[in-house]
Amino acid sequence: MIPITKQTIKNGKANSISNQIVFALDPAIYLNISELAPCFKTMAVVTEENKVEIAMPDKTILSGVIPLLLIKAIPYIKNVTKAAPKQDTPILPKREIFGKKIMIITTPNTFVASANGFRYQGAEIVFCDIHPQTFLIDLDRLETILKASPKGTYKAVVPVDFAGYPIDGERMRQLAVEYNFAKSTGTTFTDSKGIVNRVGNSLYADLTVFSFHPVKHIATGEGGAVTTNNRELYEKLCLYRTHGITRDPEKLIKHDGGWYYEMQELGYNYRFTEFQAALGISQLSRMDWSISRRGEIAKKYDKAFEGTVIKTPFRADNILHAFHLYIIQVDNRKALYDFLRENNIFAQVLYAPAHLMPYYKQFGWKEGDCPVAEEYYTKCLALPMFPSLTNEEQDWVIEKVLEFVR
Repeated sequence: MIPITKQTIKNGKANSISNQIVFALDPAIYLNISELAPCFKTMAVVTEENKVEIAMPDKTILSGVIPLLLIKAIPYIKNVTKAAPKQDTPILPKREIFGKKIMIITTPNTFVASANGFRYQGAEIVFCDIHPQTFLIDLDRLETILKASPKGTYKAVVPVDFAGYPIDGERMRQLAVEYNFAKSTGTTFTDSKGIVNRVGNSLYADLTVFSFHPVKHIATGEGGAVTTNNRELYEKLCLYRTHGITRDPEKLIKHDGGWYYEMQELGYNYRFTEFQAALGISQLSRMDWSISRRGEIAKKYDKAFEGTVIKTPFRADNILHAFHLYIIQVDNRKALYDFLRENNIFAQVLYAPAHLMPYYKQFGWKEGDCPVAEEYYTKCLALPMFPSLTNEEQDWVIEKVLEFVR
């Protein structure tokens, strides 16, 4: 225990200078601790190097700021306010459900939108590491996280089907029932009963979210869709996508006439345009061909790279991989990426770990928290994969990749 009367603590070390407490390790985000409950006895601050325990006889002893990144636990704090960060980071309210903060779990191997939507609601994001073969959220690790907290702690799990490889929806549903959370996912897998499930049928998921980004199987420029078998969730989605407004006579609190509408929730302007919807629907008839063609391209890549240092995508026998992406792993990824670019082959790296984005690092996430995802990121490279890729174009890609690795 380090007494703090007439001391300054800098970089985790105590110096007898003043009666202020200042940590100077990271100036990005600060907590103002000038307003503290007068009954404090101790406060625990964990830095990157060591743990510092500070005695706090009364609130007048403490003034100044402490970087948020360095604070892991501060028991009994009241009226703590957050100063504006130097970057344009939104300060979001802490949302609560029945007095408990909202917490959700997702994978770090995803586009950041998988987590950001929940941050807009003030939720705390917990990143669960990925499986080393599938690169999906590791369900064993997920269960360990769930077991470590009381049931109901986490309100939702967003597993994300990565690169066209589906999560085990059946096991996810079992975990959701046991630990009382909603499950959201976004290809085809066979369950324990031998039933082939198309992702989106919502047999095991509460909600399934699809992206219609330009590089996806169905492309509408931007936008997406949500599927559910839950009537209540469906009606909520319809409400939230249009400013929280309804015209349904059965839901109106009052009804002034045929023109009347009511805003019953604080919703959003998330409407899909008619011409985007028409564009998406027109592609449905080609979906089976698209998935089949992607499978052919994947098999050709597999065969070409067999016996080399290139690690090709894993897939189990009981799933249909839709191959939104074909991702290889190589030790010298950056050099291969640059070499392919020099030859007009535009490979891509997907994804940089979400938990290591500057925004999420401010909440304490750091290198080493999700080691499998971090290791994957150093080696992954997505090769050209789209149904209109010609045999000649793929041959050129294969030739240049092999030229590099040999």
